Amino acid sequence: MLIKGKKLISAALCALLILSCTVTGNALKIYENTKSNEEYNLSYNLASSISEGNILHCSNTYLSQITDMLPQIARQGFSAVQVSPVQGNKKSINSGAYFCDWTFYYQPVNFKIGNELGTAEDFKTLCEKAHEYGIKVIVDIVSNHMAQSDDGRSGSRSEQIEAEYNKDEYFHSTKRDASNKSRAAQVSLNVGGLPDLNTSNKTVQGWVYQLLEDCVALGADGFRFDTAKHIETPSDGELASDFWTNTAVKIKNKYKDLYIYGEVVDLSGTVGIDAYTNLMNVTDAGYGISTRRDINKGSVASLSKTSGVFDDVRIPTGKGVVWAESHDEFLGGTTTLMSEDVLVKTYAAMASRKDDPTLFFPRPIANNIAGQLNWDSLIGEYTNTWLSKEIREVNMFKNAYEGQGEELSSYQDKYYLVKRGNDGVCIVNVSGSENINIPVNMPDGSYKDQISGNTFTVSKGYISGKMSKSGVAVVYNKKSIPTVSVNVDGKDVNENETISFNGETTTVTINTANADKCEYKLAGNEPEEFSGSEKLTFGKGINSGVSVPLIIKAYYGSNYIKAVYYIDKKDVSEPHIIYIDAPAKAFYEKTEDNSYSAGVPYVLEKDSDDKPVSNYPGKAMTKVENSDYDHLYSLELESKTAFVKFNDGVAADVSEDAHTLPPTESVYGDASLTENRVKGGYSVSGSMLWRKGKLINVKQNGSPYDICTDVIELESENIQITTDSDKNIITVKEEVLTSYLYGDVDIDGYVNMTDVTLIQKNIAKLVRFEDIPAQAADADGNKEVNLEDVVSIQKLLAKLIGTLPAGEKFDVISYIEYTTETDSPDTDSNTNIDTDTQKDTDSSGKTTNNSDTDIAKKRVLYFKNTFGWDTVYAHFWENMGSEFTSWPGAEMTSVGDDMYMIEIPENENANMIIFNDGGNGNQTENLSIKSFGLTFIPNGNTGKDNFGNTLIYGKWQ
Repeated sequence: MLIKGKKLISAALCALLILSCTVTGNALKIYENTKSNEEYNLSYNLASSISEGNILHCSNTYLSQITDMLPQIARQGFSAVQVSPVQGNKKSINSGAYFCDWTFYYQPVNFKIGNELGTAEDFKTLCEKAHEYGIKVIVDIVSNHMAQSDDGRSGSRSEQIEAEYNKDEYFHSTKRDASNKSRAAQVSLNVGGLPDLNTSNKTVQGWVYQLLEDCVALGADGFRFDTAKHIETPSDGELASDFWTNTAVKIKNKYKDLYIYGEVVDLSGTVGIDAYTNLMNVTDAGYGISTRRDINKGSVASLSKTSGVFDDVRIPTGKGVVWAESHDEFLGGTTTLMSEDVLVKTYAAMASRKDDPTLFFPRPIANNIAGQLNWDSLIGEYTNTWLSKEIREVNMFKNAYEGQGEELSSYQDKYYLVKRGNDGVCIVNVSGSENINIPVNMPDGSYKDQISGNTFTVSKGYISGKMSKSGVAVVYNKKSIPTVSVNVDGKDVNENETISFNGETTTVTINTANADKCEYKLAGNEPEEFSGSEKLTFGKGINSGVSVPLIIKAYYGSNYIKAVYYIDKKDVSEPHIIYIDAPAKAFYEKTEDNSYSAGVPYVLEKDSDDKPVSNYPGKAMTKVENSDYDHLYSLELESKTAFVKFNDGVAADVSEDAHTLPPTESVYGDASLTENRVKGGYSVSGSMLWRKGKLINVKQNGSPYDICTDVIELESENIQITTDSDKNIITVKEEVLTSYLYGDVDIDGYVNMTDVTLIQKNIAKLVRFEDIPAQAADADGNKEVNLEDVVSIQKLLAKLIGTLPAGEKFDVISYIEYTTETDSPDTDSNTNIDTDTQKDTDSSGKTTNNSDTDIAKKRVLYFKNTFGWDTVYAHFWENMGSEFTSWPGAEMTSVGDDMYMIEIPENENANMIIFNDGGNGNQTENLSIKSFGLTFIPNGNTGKDNFGNTLIYGKWQ
């Protein structure tokens, strides 16, 4: 992805008497429906539908992190991934304590896509990439309740709930908590004190349905409805409503392939399970409870008696979702102490069966308080069990026998068998003995246990062989899927990682196995075939800062697997700095009273031989002030290529593994031992940033608070790469495809009244549109910009018409060629609304000589004076450097329409600024200058600093 620059807003807008109009409804955000009827790529032999495979529950995980995990998820045989709620959520009241409370993701403040786990764009990217691997995406939907007030009173509504949702008529006004005493107590009271939504209200139903539509438009394949048991059904008599009819059923009828299930636990006889199974699939917690209980006791005889139904509520086969443990059970403390040995055996017994998908919850590391994750940074940090061979082979076994029957049996109450089809069996062994000889209904012959690799023999109705110590065997003969590995200088590189190198070139070796044919390609170039192994040399003729994708495909029959790597050349002359965006209290220090307070992260730097450069814990990092990240720390590395391990600076006085990255306890052993805490590390080359579970390459730009702005990652299918005869990269040319909306003339992704106003000003010749805004202004598609376009948008916002074409997309293609050392190009430079003080751009982003003013060269900034100050001043300076203007700074120049301009002299390296009213007590907070040509626009919010000054808040545009 090319990092895009900010959009440039008009510098001088003249006053205009706006034509009066009345429009109802909110700003319109249009999502393109990315789903299609094309079959998914089944190259990893995943199940063709969610109901036929198994699900990985990536709870509390950044969406971008899940995207990076997709190759592993596919190789582990999971046919679907379930993500945490995507709605905007309440911020944790526990932010001052040393843990992250996962339940706040289940306290929504709106019904829009986007929270700290990821944006709508992140979700779209996840879905698109998941579909490439044949993985479906399930979204957790919270529709029964919203966020609770910080005072903890039952039913009290959080002040963080957005105003349009926070009205009495949308809630059941009650201070009582839900219970199983009656159906009314289940569906109209507060679950765990959370304010209960009136789900019979049509407006509430509309919010939920629109959220479902938005998710589907971005690529969602299914939904899990949280606390579905607490929402009334059409079968509830006097309590009945059409909520499910107008949400889950409606969306399912529109998109037939969607998989929908609800959390229905312990109905206690208040309503029949068919009230829900007639509408959707449902959870079956009881089946997991009974299975793990029996396996934990060393008894499996009862497991073979569950064929056809699950649990005591008798959920029909094919209508359930089951698990060995859920996030509620683990984080709530029910299964926290259950051994992973029991967990794996329980999962194998359930996940190898036909029909109902089994959900696997990867356990977060370092959890020792029920309901709380010890460390914000542990979002998405799991133990390695989900990556075990046992889990992978059980999933692959289920996928291989999709659509085939099952036969359940047990032997001596010590062996549980799930036979699939005619020639495959999964065996769970609780006897402790590795050598087995037990009855099975399979043809005589030799079979391979896919876990141990041992040969099992079936003869005269008995199967014999040696199982692995895990107590799980997956016995059948299958065709091996190809494997791909890549190494640089003899060291393996994980898929989706960037291969960073210093110097002129690097050699990359590709190794494959079990493939009929292999090919690689550099981005959008034609693929080149190879067999087995191939060595490539990269770097000659290309400057630093360009990350080029290497795409490898290994075919077997008509299918293939794909691996993607990125190759990044570092600038050896720049400082090599490691950054970490550490959430609040991610690292702590022990105080004199044996409590803990916030500390700073340390970096243990290790050389290429994995030897520490200095003694553990290494060096303390420095807080980077005024950055775009709230908790950014940095440290300049001594070496150009190394490994780093982040830690809390404590040598060995903690027993849990909550304070090292990568984690120690779950991988290397007891974290209280310094020798273990030294082990492991992230491979780094040059400047890199750890954020949201992964390291990101960054290019220094002389400003420590402005890292990442020059990182260029080139999307694979939009690039043409020229190489010489030695396969060295010569030039890189990127095709940039940017989508816009008709009617969205300010190019902010929304069609709203701001666009109406700008079109009216354009008609009055007070604002001049060029290029993209000019195309967007033609809202009715008649090739002219006039009042009919204004009326079209007004009708669209009032929902009187559909998209015609206002709200529809149009695409603009431009090209960028990387042949010399340049700054990161600004692909939004063609989206300007031009006035006489600005330069014009054509569709390729090239400057035309329409104006003598070049804002990029003249280093101009703007301020929108919405507070009616008589004069506006700008105090600017270099962070950690010299002060360039004495307080209150230089007076800004009015350019009309409440807009003020300041030009920063070129010989001054200002990167910080405060706008103020001449030192009379009104000012903005300290602002980092992100880019010149931007306008700081107040949002109306104010606060007080420690000196009594009124602080003005807003954002750059």
